[in-house]
Amino acid sequence: MQNTKLVIGIMSGTSMDGIDVVLCRILPHATKRDEVQFIDFLMKPYPPQVRERLLLLAEGQYGGTREIALMHALLGELY
Repeated sequence: MQNTKLVIGIMSGTSMDGIDVVLCRILPHATKRDEVQFIDFLMKPYPPQVRERLLLLAEGQYGGTREIALMHALLGELY
């Protein structure tokens, strides 16, 4: 099908237990809403020390700008 796209969505949910990844196909339609088809899903747990740091940062009592920047870089590598 023309203009069909395969897309990958990556996120960490509010439980911060790991990285959630989904693969979907998007089928565009000219006369109605585009169709999204689920293909597959994967959840990769965070290493325990990464999850602990994320939870501490989320509480707002730990870290600061430097720790947030370091975690941002680390999550980018893990993703």
